[in-house]
Amino acid sequence: MKKVLEWIRRIEKYFLALLVLGISFFSIGQILLRRFFRVPLWMDSCINLLVVWTAFIAAGVVTYEASHIKIDIIGRFVKGVWKKIVYGFVSLFGSLASSLFMVLFIVYLTVIEYLSKVSAQGTDALIHTLLLVVIPWGFFVMAIRMINMMCADFHEAAVLIRKKPESSMLKILSMIIVAVFLVVNIFIYLSNSRILGLVFSICALLSAVIFMITAAVKKSPKFTTAMGIVCGVIILALFVVQMFEIISINYQAKVTRELFDFTDAKLNTMYILPTLSFFFGWLVMMIPFCGKLRDIYPEVTEVANEEVEK
Repeated sequence: MKKVLEWIRRIEKYFLALLVLGISFFSIGQILLRRFFRVPLWMDSCINLLVVWTAFIAAGVVTYEASHIKIDIIGRFVKGVWKKIVYGFVSLFGSLASSLFMVLFIVYLTVIEYLSKVSAQGTDALIHTLLLVVIPWGFFVMAIRMINMMCADFHEAAVLIRKKPESSMLKILSMIIVAVFLVVNIFIYLSNSRILGLVFSICALLSAVIFMITAAVKKSPKFTTAMGIVCGVIILALFVVQMFEIISINYQAKVTRELFDFTDAKLNTMYILPTLSFFFGWLVMMIPFCGKLRDIYPEVTEVANEEVEK
């Protein structure tokens, strides 16, 4: 897995280099053309798109390297287990924010940029939407990497608190929170009579309960890992269902508002469920491997020390 991630990082960096070269090439070309000829209208748009792609691809890279600009006044003055907890909560808030923005931009690109314009613009609407797909992709990469870093920090904090090389405390506490979220989902889908979301929520809750029992007993770790992956996959499938629902409701509310009595505030609250579903889905999949994530993701303090040395 570590080798695969290293290859992914190399591809990201080579792709970033190509994007920066493209920005330089078109910028210099624009200057020369403005001096001697006429500047094509598409060149400005091309440079703007390259800048957007560079920003969001680079955001994923610096998230992996823990090199984002951050306010770390608390993290620098605490030590030991408290440092792990502080950086864990920083990654928690960052991953939730990234998940929310990912959901928002998926809905925006699908409803506003494509579905609302496809009848008038046709293929151009699809091309424009695909050119901007890097925005939700960038937030997706940042979200999953921050969740992984959060798991690594909280796992190390749990190990320091329990003073054991392996601790199931984090796994059980995390699954209790996930179970509460799934119970809330079940009540919501029961009140709305939506069968597919209800089925996914019940299946995910059952697998979460089995995971907690096997993690507490500390027997058959492979089965526990498998149940964690199964639960995470089901919650991510629930996320996909919720995204289709919210896209459909947003499209109908924006285009044929007279048929739907949705206020903007009510529409905004609907983004919370898919955001949490994505967050908890990926979290549950990573929980069985939280003890190995530190080998892949660098610690924030290590990055800070390297920056000071440089």
